[in-house]
Amino acid sequence: MRIELDGLTFGYTPGRLALDQVSLAVEEGEVLALLGPSGSGKTTLLDLVAGFFAPSAGSVRLGGRVASDPATLVAPRRRRIGRVFQDLALWPQLTVEGHLDFVQRSRGLPRSERRREREELLRATGLEGLAARLPSTLSGGEEQRLALARALAGRPEVLLLDEPLASLDRPLRDRMLDLIRRLQRERRVTTIHVTHDREEAFRTAGRAAVLDRGRLLQTGSPEDLYRRPADAVVARLTGPASFVECTVAGGGSVSTPLGTLEVLSDAAAGPREPGSRISVLLRPEQVEVAPSDGGAGAVGTARAAAFSAGAWDVEVEVAGAAVTGRAAERIAPGQPVRVAVRGAAWMLPASGRAP
Repeated sequence: MRIELDGLTFGYTPGRLALDQVSLAVEEGEVLALLGPSGSGKTTLLDLVAGFFAPSAGSVRLGGRVASDPATLVAPRRRRIGRVFQDLALWPQLTVEGHLDFVQRSRGLPRSERRREREELLRATGLEGLAARLPSTLSGGEEQRLALARALAGRPEVLLLDEPLASLDRPLRDRMLDLIRRLQRERRVTTIHVTHDREEAFRTAGRAAVLDRGRLLQTGSPEDLYRRPADAVVARLTGPASFVECTVAGGGSVSTPLGTLEVLSDAAAGPREPGSRISVLLRPEQVEVAPSDGGAGAVGTARAAAFSAGAWDVEVEVAGAAVTGRAAERIAPGQPVRVAVRGAAWMLPASGRAP
């Protein structure tokens, strides 16, 4: 089922908008990750898609039909939507199997068909040996799988995932991500996956949208958002970011404390007259840091270093500019280093300059 949001606006209190003119489409069978900080409006957007509230302006269309606008509100039970809530909201008095059966009954299926579908779903989520257990006896990962199984038990056409893995440790989160991706691929359910974790967003979705303070900042592939962010807010939300103040040198280059760099931009970046001051974005993998041994690159001083994923992440100061880069060997704080930039920097639009 295709989801269309057109100018969606909603406020819990007068004068304070939780969503401000959000327009977005999610294609049938697509997984869209919705990324943003706490309080950005992500859960509110899911509530409006689910039909918990009517928007104060704009509309929600499901499968081409208006489900919500200021004068219309189709009830949640009529929307064929499954949802995993942040707090899971499991029913303490029902067994694992009872959770699924309760949802199935609303579809009016014969008992034999309900049983067959439950067994299939329990097997798919690895809960087949836990059918008679209550939620209080399950581990955190098992509770997460039950919440997902319950959301799918109604054969939804839309699946809404609201920070479903926030409480899990990294290994368990990775396994749950793999499960969600597999089930979504098999069932082809249109999915909105809300998260504040960029790795989670990028692993689960072919496209992501960034919300901040109720406004939609950018939509695109994970690579687009990471390499070509619309502004500094998107850059920070999608990965480690260094912002460097520099001067346009002309010919697609800028003059920075790190040397002359090639720069890329889009139309939103504004004028690029030689001599104008701008900000550019560098990601850590673009900044190579090595001990100062006479090699090429700008000279700086290491301020901090941490080992991560087979390399050292090093914070460096070069002529007053602070950047984070990668080093193949250990770099000690205070150690002189040389810094070389690989590839083009990304020019931020004037409105997206870092402070």
